[in-house]
Amino acid sequence: MKLTIENPGVGRTDLLFFPAILIFVYTQLFSLPFTPIYFDGDTLVPVSNAMRIVRGEVIYRDFFHFISPGADLYYAGLFRLFGERIWIINVTILLLTMAQVGLLWFFSKRLLTGIIAFLPPLIFLVLGFRQFSIDGSYRLMGLVFALSAAAILVERRSSPRLFLAGLFCALASFFQQPRGILAVLGIAAFLLWENYFDGFNFRSLLRSSAVLFSSFLFFALLTHGYFIWSAGAENFGYAMFGYIGTSYRADPFNNNTAYLSDLFVMVESVRSTGSFFSAAARTALISGFYYLLVPYVYLVLIAVLWVRRRALDAKIFKTLVLLGLLGIFLAIGVSAPTITRVFHVAAPAIVIFVWLCSQWRPSGRLLTPALAALCVIAGAMIVQRQTSQKDYLEMPAGKAAFLYRPAYEKYRWIGENTTPGEALYEPHHPNFYFPFHLINPTPLFNVRDSGYTPATQVEAVVRSLETSRPRLIIWPTMWSKSPSERASDDNLEPLWQFLQMNYVPIHTIPKYDDPSQSMYGDSEVWQLKH
Repeated sequence: MKLTIENPGVGRTDLLFFPAILIFVYTQLFSLPFTPIYFDGDTLVPVSNAMRIVRGEVIYRDFFHFISPGADLYYAGLFRLFGERIWIINVTILLLTMAQVGLLWFFSKRLLTGIIAFLPPLIFLVLGFRQFSIDGSYRLMGLVFALSAAAILVERRSSPRLFLAGLFCALASFFQQPRGILAVLGIAAFLLWENYFDGFNFRSLLRSSAVLFSSFLFFALLTHGYFIWSAGAENFGYAMFGYIGTSYRADPFNNNTAYLSDLFVMVESVRSTGSFFSAAARTALISGFYYLLVPYVYLVLIAVLWVRRRALDAKIFKTLVLLGLLGIFLAIGVSAPTITRVFHVAAPAIVIFVWLCSQWRPSGRLLTPALAALCVIAGAMIVQRQTSQKDYLEMPAGKAAFLYRPAYEKYRWIGENTTPGEALYEPHHPNFYFPFHLINPTPLFNVRDSGYTPATQVEAVVRSLETSRPRLIIWPTMWSKSPSERASDDNLEPLWQFLQMNYVPIHTIPKYDDPSQSMYGDSEVWQLKH
């Protein structure tokens, strides 16, 4: 007997589920009642860029970036409305998380019955969200639009829906250019497969593909056109395509060598401490789960669909193929498969994993107990987050709660030794510009001791520093090398020479105890010589 799920509606349980999820997510991002918890990371890249846009700088012309401008403009717009405040980031993460939960729920309701449809969103939230997805950057913004494009097409593939799917893929590209391109290719692959599955009609395939791609191209040009004009086609083209093709992958964490690297660090941390019940051990187990899930769940899905191609309801079959193809194409687009980036594209795989488990009776019996266990863990996570020790710091961007004492001490020192509006340079990562309203005097948000940062960009940084002379520079000590110690593609020597000639070290920021956060070792604060 074929299982069919016809037009699943919104029931009473659904109406209770989403407020409960909202409470869970809110309590992971805010210390009650309203104090935002401070999270640094890649979110601070578009945030610091947005500050520059608000000051009147032009992206790609006045400062370098190699990602589409959607996230930068989003934050710039909110900063103009509300000021440069920390809570804006946390509310953004809240909205992005709820959107992902909603999309997981949407796909689950079309493949799973009963309360098991809530299992994929709970797996996402309890196993991975807190470790890998507290992120308000362009990656998740693009992902939400890519998943939304597929959701539009689940019920029907009419021309209006294909037009909207193309629009959503273009919006995904506006936040992260590969994400939207791969999403539209994944949908196109599904259209090709479905046309063949239904008997192959070339004219129908041509028409549907034309609607999808014309919509995508039109809105992609529309959203990017202003920036091509304002920054210049040459600057825009190098940022979007040239730099990625020549320099981006020179960083070890921006290519396939990153695969499993962070898992090895976590396992080594657990082994060295001997604590198999620590947060690091839990993170290592969760990481291992997602490294197995993506991409291997898609191989299992292909085998199951082939074996059961005649037994499955056509609507469920097509939904699985659409979700599987989208997940495969999104996974292909992960430039560096670290666990964080793998988790970001794992939503289709999570839904497929639960569906596969539901099809095998022994594992299917475990799904309801697993759902109950995750609910209990979620409740414990709320209590733990709200009762854990926190340090509170008042910064120019607002008051924030810090979960990790060494991070609080680092930010407290910067706050006590800087003044809002002054220039400061931190070449490794833009941690301090936003919370303390400081100015990056160079055209780059970061540099690396590899071909990731070409010599011409290092020269541009040095020229900017020679002109602006910021009082403080935050320098990773592992970049303090003699010319003979530098790798052949390490171009930082002129910057290091400039630092030694014009600055003196005054303070050391020790590395974090967490090995996954301390790969760059200690940092030193260097002060301008008088």
